[in-house]
Amino acid sequence: MDFDMDAFKVVFSNALLFLLVFGIAGTVDTSDFKRQFRNKTGIFVGLGCQFFVMPFMGFVCCKLFNLPNHHGIILLVVTSSPGGSFSNWWCSLFNTDLSLSVAMTTASTFAGMGMLPLNLAVYITAVFGESVAVDWGSLLLSVAIVISGITCGLGASHKLPDWRSKFNIVGTVSGLSMIIFSLCMMFFPGEEADDETDDEAVEVPWTFYIAVALPCVLGILISMAISSFPCFSLSKPERSAVCVECCFQNISIAQV
Repeated sequence: MDFDMDAFKVVFSNALLFLLVFGIAGTVDTSDFKRQFRNKTGIFVGLGCQFFVMPFMGFVCCKLFNLPNHHGIILLVVTSSPGGSFSNWWCSLFNTDLSLSVAMTTASTFAGMGMLPLNLAVYITAVFGESVAVDWGSLLLSVAIVISGITCGLGASHKLPDWRSKFNIVGTVSGLSMIIFSLCMMFFPGEEADDETDDEAVEVPWTFYIAVALPCVLGILISMAISSFPCFSLSKPERSAVCVECCFQNISIAQV
């Protein structure tokens, strides 16, 4: 039986994703999570930045730098996607409000099922005059992995509070493993992928890298400004969590 590398990549990356979400959620005090999940202000501010600010920043960069279809569409898919699991990891490392981060990831994962297709329909049509079909199978799989990881992690945290430091180690190791695995897949894609890349290789202008980085930078600055409005009464750790959640999207959706 031939070894299916593509299947291995999918299974292994999804396993790491589950362990990352499980490990980070397992460090959260369940009482803090319940409190933040009822914190409608923090969640709504975060979701607003994530699903309105970020997609618009992607749209602006596509227009401003005149990105070609194959680059611009991917950028719009990424900026329109819900929050990714790495946002929880970075919030854990930066000592922001992790409970709010996990609550926002849960809410944005569900909201993304409607907001992702809506933003793509609006902005891709506005920029390129065409539509993109959403891979609902991959989207639902991503939702299932994230929600199951959060549920299991919070359950483990509630039942085994003394193990939270161990769960944090699981999440950290899984996050680092995902980064290393992604780098390996990027630099060593395999012979078939190399052939396809060689056939389709084009010179990427320097403006492309600015266009890709700019939505993230602007997303951080704008979300920080919005979350700092006195009317929202968000603490500094909560504002930091909103910023991280805003600019870290679920890039696995854009890869399918």
